[in-house]
Amino acid sequence: MKRTTLTLLMVLCVVCGWAQKKDVVWNTPNALYNIGSSSATFSVTKVELKDDETVMHVHAEFIPHYWIKFVSDSFLRTSDGKQYNIISGKPTDEKESLIEIDSLFWMDDSGKADLAFHFQPVPKDTKEMDFIEGYGEGAFRFWNIHEKRKNVLPKELQNIKYKNAEVLPNAKIHKGTATVKFQMVGYKPEMNLKAAIYGIKPLASSEELEMEVPFNNQGIAVAEIPLHLVRTAYFNVANVNNAKCLIAPGETTECIIVPDAEEKERLLFNGFMARTNTELYREGIKSDNDATIYDAMQTCTTSKERVDFFESRMRSAVENINKRKDLAESSKQMMRMAAERDFLEWLSTFVNKYHDLLVRMKKIPKVSTSDEYTDFFWKYDSYIDIADRRKAYDYEYECFTAPYATCSPDYWRFYPRKVIGRNTPKRELTLNESIFGAQCIINQFEAGVYGFYMDNLTDPDCKAVVDEYNAEQERIRQALSMENYVFYLTLDDIAPEQTLSTILEKYKGKAVFVDVWATWCGPCRAGHQAMAPLKAELNGKDIVYVYISAPSSPLATWQKMIPEIPGEHYFLNQKQYDYIMSEIYHSQGIPTYGIYDREGKQTFTNIGFPGTDKVKEELLKAMK
Repeated sequence: MKRTTLTLLMVLCVVCGWAQKKDVVWNTPNALYNIGSSSATFSVTKVELKDDETVMHVHAEFIPHYWIKFVSDSFLRTSDGKQYNIISGKPTDEKESLIEIDSLFWMDDSGKADLAFHFQPVPKDTKEMDFIEGYGEGAFRFWNIHEKRKNVLPKELQNIKYKNAEVLPNAKIHKGTATVKFQMVGYKPEMNLKAAIYGIKPLASSEELEMEVPFNNQGIAVAEIPLHLVRTAYFNVANVNNAKCLIAPGETTECIIVPDAEEKERLLFNGFMARTNTELYREGIKSDNDATIYDAMQTCTTSKERVDFFESRMRSAVENINKRKDLAESSKQMMRMAAERDFLEWLSTFVNKYHDLLVRMKKIPKVSTSDEYTDFFWKYDSYIDIADRRKAYDYEYECFTAPYATCSPDYWRFYPRKVIGRNTPKRELTLNESIFGAQCIINQFEAGVYGFYMDNLTDPDCKAVVDEYNAEQERIRQALSMENYVFYLTLDDIAPEQTLSTILEKYKGKAVFVDVWATWCGPCRAGHQAMAPLKAELNGKDIVYVYISAPSSPLATWQKMIPEIPGEHYFLNQKQYDYIMSEIYHSQGIPTYGIYDREGKQTFTNIGFPGTDKVKEELLKAMK
């Protein structure tokens, strides 16, 4: 009897031990990630629920040569509100990197790292949890981490009915407000998420639209966008990046985000062009066949053969699109235009496209210096010769010339600006050309294009858009004329060749640092930030900092930015700006810098920021 009892106890111990050893593993779980940085991508690759710990494996992609840090206050939180603190960041295999909690982790050249985070053990029957480093700006957070499950769509979203027929509306000027309503399923107020909208330059504006709208406690965010016609907007929110949707004045586009769903069902639409928006999203997540293009480039030996390949590829794509019975006509129209754009893009920017293709296929590393790019450029520039590139703009495109073309972002990127030049004869413009012409005038494109549209724009609605923009600019000019540090109004009558000398004359006896910049120029703004400590160090010295901008910078944006850039600011007209750049600095790029001594003699110039040490050295020389 004792032996039988002992045997049973031993068996029971073995069974219990086996039960304790059995871990729960979530492979590639769902998780909603957010952080205050658009340059970081993190994904939970695996979660292990063990008896003595819980391990969360994370794949991180961040800017190379930058630091990231996870703090010791990080914790996992289960649905019942209980918290389980972080223990360590030790790797579990040779592929993972050690990340010491509360210490900076250096991202290497790859910008990628696999990490493991160890926490106090979470109950093995846990179905969902959050990883929270903190709630402050830049804190890492993973929400709703759970094992993948099927049929996560709420019942009311499982059978959305769309119109059987949708076509793209023809272009028509109609000023109004487009509403984009975002709704997130499973939203928690503490997520504190925002929807970022971008990718449109409104017709009566010279700057890109960029806005962020916060979600309320019910998981709804509403954006109101001033528009003059149907356009395509891009947005980022939650697990959906670089998505797009059609929007229109006076219409509401509803975007429903389901972070837990499979990718093709992660974004649904209601409202304006709902079926089209949904179909375009689902088609957009399909990857292109890079191998086909790469293989063709290895067999083509002449420019004509390469052009023929891309034309054949476009025609095949259009033919396949036309055969589709599952798509609305509007979706086909957008997809056909994308195929035409792809053809034109490959011909006109072959070197850039081919470089990106080779990088994606891991045939070459991404070029990182100007010398490397120059070598790559000269190696492949002759693949498509200049004559064939020019032919691309004369090609008879079906969609780029269609009345609905302005709905697509492809139209605004490629047509018709590049087919109109100085020698284009005066003629009556189509409505699409007039619409594009209004934006050309507002943005003051190169002289030939700008002049052509100024001479040919007759459509009253488009002219009204230009008049609306000019009136707003005049209002801003009047407001700026009251600011003591803004001098551009007093220089309007100065000849272009005398503009810079007139500016410098004001500061005789002092060294002058000239910075030619634009509001939309990222390197320019980076230069301003880099200069701030040096300006503080040299405070009190006989140095004047002069900043020169031109009409490519929207006045309203410029007005907001210049108070943050201490110095003397000049907003020149286009002729004055062009003369200074071409005849004095011999530059075609910004930022461009010049340094002048106490007598107004130029002692240094550079295209691109040369570094604070060099600037300091040259300024001290100029002060002698």
